[in-house]
Amino acid sequence: MAYIKTLKDNELIGGKDNTDVYPVTTTQAIFSQDNNGVARSKDGKPEKLEDRLNSLQSEIITETTAKAKMVDDKFTNITNELYDMVESLQVGGIALSNQFGNRTDIGITQKALTKAIGKIWNELSTITGKNYLTFNLTVSPAASYTEEPVTVEITADCSESISNFDSIKIYKDDILIAESSDIEVFTTSITTDKTATIKAVGYILGKEVIKETQAIVQAPFFMGSGQNYTDVMTPECLKEIEGSLQGDYDVTVKNTNEYIFIIIPASRREEFRRAKLDMNGFEIPLTVSDIDSLIICKTLNTYQAGTYNIDIDINN
Repeated sequence: MAYIKTLKDNELIGGKDNTDVYPVTTTQAIFSQDNNGVARSKDGKPEKLEDRLNSLQSEIITETTAKAKMVDDKFTNITNELYDMVESLQVGGIALSNQFGNRTDIGITQKALTKAIGKIWNELSTITGKNYLTFNLTVSPAASYTEEPVTVEITADCSESISNFDSIKIYKDDILIAESSDIEVFTTSITTDKTATIKAVGYILGKEVIKETQAIVQAPFFMGSGQNYTDVMTPECLKEIEGSLQGDYDVTVKNTNEYIFIIIPASRREEFRRAKLDMNGFEIPLTVSDIDSLIICKTLNTYQAGTYNIDIDINN
């Protein structure tokens, strides 16, 4: 409560004597050198500055939280209203145009309606941060380590989108291999004996969406580090065989005290028998074993983290 009080000079911070100073109309914000408030709390004791600050902080947090909730509630209401609006437009548009598409010979064209609805959903995506016009592109198996041809299934799935594909086209290494329209999930397959780039170009409510991935089909030729040979059977450790095993290869040892593994397809056994392997100019002491049609080479010693050069020379 505010009230008039006459203060002594030495009651104020920096005060030195006992003389009276001018009256003040509130003592709520005045504190002594000991940080004791001039105003008294309900129990008659001086109010501490720390208590006052804690109280103010609590009030600010409470008020801020309440305001933030109001903003969240309003945003949610606006978002729901936008959903309702778009759905109403969509339903009304379907009634007028029969279905989405590219016909231009009816009162309200399918092409115009599809473009308009797509633009609205695109704007809604920007506002809410959620993408309503998209699809997932997957290949199975994603990676095959073999020298034999592999059949790979390709799936373009827009079931999480707000609408089916207007149209969808699948490309292998930029060559069109399959297409469809007015479909939610489109599946096709290819047979390949090498890694292929798979691209899908889909249109959803007039918006073009492009997705790309790889179907890895490559001979099981790996070089890397680990405690077990399976640690290096990853795309990062995969090396390409360009006609022959011969060549210079960089191998990264990720962690100190790891072995280096060299994995070669068993079909290359005769070539491997004629191979000489050097590391940084010195012959590599190796143990060699056969596991699941693979030749597994493991160094006898572990190595410090770093990059090492391995040279494979094939004797004729």
